[in-house]
Amino acid sequence: SNFICYDCSQNCFECDSFGCNKCANGSFLNDGSCSNYCPYYYNVVLNKCEQLCPEGTFLHIDQCSASCPANTYIYLQTCIADCPFKTILIDSICYQCPERCLVCKNQYECLNCEEPYYQYKGECVVACPTALPYQNKIYYACQSECSPNTYERGYDCVKECDLIIYQNKCLKQCPYGYYGSIICKPCKLECKACNDFNICTECSENFYLERNQCDTQCTRIKDLKQKKCVDSCSSLLYQNVCYETCPINTYQYANTCLQKCLDGYFGSTEFKCEKCSSQCITCTSFNQCNSCKIGYYLYQQQCLDQCPGKLFSNPSTSQCSQSCPDKLYIFNNQCLYECPSNYYNDTENYKCVSSCGKQQYLTKNSCYPCSFECDQCTAYGNKNCIACANNYVLTEDGHCFGKCKAGYYQTSNSCEQCLHKCLTCQNGTECIQCRGNNRDQIDCSCPKGFYDDSFYDNCQKCPCEECTSQSECLVCKNNLQVPNCSCNRRLNQDWCITCQVASVKINYSDDLNSIIVYFGYMISVNLINPFQPSSCSFWFTNAEIFGQDAQCYLSWDRYAVHILLEPYASVNVGDKLSFQQSFYRDVNQGLCDGQYIEIFIDGAVKEPQVQTKPYILFDVPSVVSTCKTIEIKQILLEGTAKKIQEVLFWSLHEMDNEDYYLQMDAFLADQKSEFIIPIGTLASNVTYIITAKYMNFINRVNFTTFTFTTLPDLVPYIFLQYNPLIVRVYVFDCKVTYSDLKNEFNLTIQISDSNNKTYLSMHQSINPIYEVPLNESLLPKETPLLFMASTGSSIIHEKIYLKSKNIDIQFLQKNRFIGLDNQINARAFDRNIKDEVLSTLNIEYQWQCNNLFNLQPCKTEENKIMEFPSRRIADIYADSQNTTFVFFVKASKDNRWTVKEKKFVLNQEIPQNSVNLNDEITILIRNNQKYAFIMQEFKILASINIKSQTLKFRLTGLTTNYNSPVYIYLVPGNESIAFQLNNPPSEVKFFIDPLIGESLDYFNYSIQNLQPGNIFSIYYYFEKRILQNDVNLQSINYGIPLVINSQELEGSFQLPNGIIDDAISVLCQIESAKGSMFYLVWDIQVNRKNYQQNKLYESFNNQTNFSNLQSIHTMTKLMEIEQQQVCLKQCSGVEYYFDDCSGTLEDYNNFGNLILNALQQLIKNPITNDDEFRLYSQSLLHLSTLQDLNNTITNSDSQQILEQYIQNLNQRLEKINQFSINLEYQSTAYLNYSQIDIRSLENQNDLHTALKSTTLLSMNCKVAQKPFCQLQLN
Repeated sequence: SNFICYDCSQNCFECDSFGCNKCANGSFLNDGSCSNYCPYYYNVVLNKCEQLCPEGTFLHIDQCSASCPANTYIYLQTCIADCPFKTILIDSICYQCPERCLVCKNQYECLNCEEPYYQYKGECVVACPTALPYQNKIYYACQSECSPNTYERGYDCVKECDLIIYQNKCLKQCPYGYYGSIICKPCKLECKACNDFNICTECSENFYLERNQCDTQCTRIKDLKQKKCVDSCSSLLYQNVCYETCPINTYQYANTCLQKCLDGYFGSTEFKCEKCSSQCITCTSFNQCNSCKIGYYLYQQQCLDQCPGKLFSNPSTSQCSQSCPDKLYIFNNQCLYECPSNYYNDTENYKCVSSCGKQQYLTKNSCYPCSFECDQCTAYGNKNCIACANNYVLTEDGHCFGKCKAGYYQTSNSCEQCLHKCLTCQNGTECIQCRGNNRDQIDCSCPKGFYDDSFYDNCQKCPCEECTSQSECLVCKNNLQVPNCSCNRRLNQDWCITCQVASVKINYSDDLNSIIVYFGYMISVNLINPFQPSSCSFWFTNAEIFGQDAQCYLSWDRYAVHILLEPYASVNVGDKLSFQQSFYRDVNQGLCDGQYIEIFIDGAVKEPQVQTKPYILFDVPSVVSTCKTIEIKQILLEGTAKKIQEVLFWSLHEMDNEDYYLQMDAFLADQKSEFIIPIGTLASNVTYIITAKYMNFINRVNFTTFTFTTLPDLVPYIFLQYNPLIVRVYVFDCKVTYSDLKNEFNLTIQISDSNNKTYLSMHQSINPIYEVPLNESLLPKETPLLFMASTGSSIIHEKIYLKSKNIDIQFLQKNRFIGLDNQINARAFDRNIKDEVLSTLNIEYQWQCNNLFNLQPCKTEENKIMEFPSRRIADIYADSQNTTFVFFVKASKDNRWTVKEKKFVLNQEIPQNSVNLNDEITILIRNNQKYAFIMQEFKILASINIKSQTLKFRLTGLTTNYNSPVYIYLVPGNESIAFQLNNPPSEVKFFIDPLIGESLDYFNYSIQNLQPGNIFSIYYYFEKRILQNDVNLQSINYGIPLVINSQELEGSFQLPNGIIDDAISVLCQIESAKGSMFYLVWDIQVNRKNYQQNKLYESFNNQTNFSNLQSIHTMTKLMEIEQQQVCLKQCSGVEYYFDDCSGTLEDYNNFGNLILNALQQLIKNPITNDDEFRLYSQSLLHLSTLQDLNNTITNSDSQQILEQYIQNLNQRLEKINQFSINLEYQSTAYLNYSQIDIRSLENQNDLHTALKSTTLLSMNCKVAQKPFCQLQLN
């Protein structure tokens, strides 16, 4: 100052008079002085104290620096450790975000906006523009569509939806085709709109709404406009379909459409039915008729009341015709069936006349022609002539005699009319030319179903197989009854019932899961208890078509048989059911005892009456493991007929993972109605929702959706097993072939109903592969239940539905004896209820009774079916001791029922004795029983009235069941004896070669599969009826032996020819070691050699094996047959030696030598059995008629013959004597019995032949007085 330099203050670098202007480093200028302290900020660049950092400096804590230190950022001239909210860091500078922006990309472009603003192209706007209309309420951004984790609510994208969710949208109501109150679910594919999955309100194309369901068919009327099934049509109805306009080529009539207009109407060009003229029945237009009403006649398409000109009014056709039809009378251009009252019917010229002609006579207002011999007559016939016609002369006896005209034949004194069937004839029985054009040209007879009517030339048809008139039948169709083919017991319009013929109606039940065979009258079945379901194989021979182990039962009223179909049934509409011979009919009238129904009319299955839709489920657990193959099998419910339903297509619902969806969708495209999902097809921890569209056999369609979720790896796998109800727990490790992991975990189970009532709850610690049985008695039946199981890491939910258990019936008394008064006390238990007492409540009882002899209802003495009160106890009576009953009780509760039978006490012992069917069983009666019942498997085979102390019977013809014992019961009382039937030989084969030959030819036989110890014999028969009788009785009494008791598997035999050309039947009897028989038959054609007898006998020398008894017998049999066939001639003038006028003296001597040789060889044959004795005695008898025994048989020969006879007779007597020994030896506490075939021993055929043979020897003895005769006479 004043040019004087003063020192600045301390730390001041520059100063003036006012103070310091610049401070040294380390001090800061503050109000003209330098100081170490600043009240605000330290400017380290200018060494000044600042209230605000100047531009170009940056505030960091309390200093204003030229730059910010490391790890700090510039924000509004401030150095900060982190950029503040709503700023963005760029090159270590924090820039302020744009206005309304919470997070930005830079100082110009926003990423997230403040609420309620939305980010749009880096700006925050009040409302999103139309380019990006959706406003994200979470991130407040404008979007083209809402993101997957949000719901679209209008144009807002919200995190949570408080309305209804539909495909990430939040709606007040579901869109068209969806339903739901929380989540919109798709309707069925056939539903266009719905309120629930099973409640459709509108249908898709080609489907129609009926009872909240959509289907291609309607059970009522199909309305095309409303796409509904309706009860009535408000527009036009055609074939049960309601149209707006009639279909092409149909005609509108009122509110219906017709393919052809009704009578009285015609189809116009506008395709409407217009009314015809009042005289027309049918017409093509109003003025053009095709047919006329009665009283009018068609002429040039007009209906006239009288025909014009010379045309005739024909009432039979209502037309004008050139002539009248046959048998109608002409009157004033009219054709009449009867002439007016003041005219006569000219039956010769068919005209109405005022008087009869000269050669006619009058009877009952009709003129009939005289016999052609008469010129005038009083009645028909030659004897009624007044004057004769030309060329005829009246004889003394009043007849006109001359040449007969056509249609007549000449007798000794008159011309008689030929039979009506003859146009011309030779006599009264033989036609020369037939009348009409439909007769047999040989005898002029009418064909079957026609008769000869004198009113017509042709034979007339009748409603019979054979008849003599329209109402006189000889043989009726369809089992109707002659003479007029009527029916007192008609089943339908065509068929009349008998015991062997039945007409049935076979229909499906409403749910299609059973078939009902309705008879319409009471029937019975050859089963001990037909009311309880049993295998259909007992009822039908083709039972396999009803499914695996299908069951059948007789309805309680006995009118119908119910077939309960089982899975994999193959029966179809139109299939004929093949009934077993097990059904009896007319049991309510008692007309058909013991007669099976043999013919079943209308035995084909008909279409179901109700068009039921199918419904199936799929047997898939709700939770499955990817470690196992999964079998998708159908559970067949109603409408399926227990057939696997045809799946039209599989539909996979949308999935989050597109890869999983595409993989499973491609797999389903190739699958059929049932399939297996292989390991590796499914992904872990994924839910699959599959819908199947399927169709049943009546083309009704339905849909079923099922869901399953795959488990994650190493997660416990829980599933239910039914019958019994068991929970099983597994743990699978998919990386090791589902090896079980040994670890502990807890299992929680809970079962409740739809009302959240809990029936079962449990919690326990278990190991893998562990079973937890559930107490089913605690759970309600026939009610949907929710099963929940948890292992901690997984939870499964399944709906279960437990079927009711059967009702059990017990009888309180142990035994019931036949032939005694008694009571039956039954008690039933509902096994759904655990408490024994409570389980017997509310059960209804019904009783029935069957007669075991004919398996028909028990009858009273008035022949009425026995009735029983509905209670637990049934009273029974002895019923005159002549039959035995089985009683049935039916216990019912709700829709469940069981039938159980109460039989008499049965012999339960294992039979110690065995018999053959052909054995004659003899029982000595000790206790004065009156009746015997032969029974097998509770069925009475025979009922025998005991009239003496000995009961004899055979089992032949009563049974062919060799597996079950046969019991013989004596009543009154309970005495019985049991037998086991010996099995016949089986699998034996019998062959003959050749099957055609000539008499005395050798035929080769062979036997295969003959078991050790078995023997066989071969016989031949000329009549099959006799063979069948022997086979039925299993005792050969009339067969001629060829091979006897042999075990040689190959051999040959000779056969004679028969009297007629019918084949000879050869029977092979195979006998087991125990005596049981088995039979095989061949028919052989043996042609006759048409030799003269002298030449035939020459061939005997060449073809007969005289050392073989069978060959000798064949020769003698052929001799006998040939003698019966010889046509005896009057051979006068010629010396002959044989009956057919053939042969010379040398031939006759040769024949004598032949017989002598045969006799000598025959005697040498030893007799070892009864069959050989038959051949021996028959041959000897015939040869003895051809040769004088006195000159041919020596004393020793005669003695040998008698010894053979006596030896055979003694053998038979010894066997008969054994009968009484066996009676004493084979005795029980109550019975003595024996089983000896006395019938075969007392064969009257054999003994008669032996008697005749020995009679010839006796005559020889008396003449010759030979020493051996004393032996014979004694």
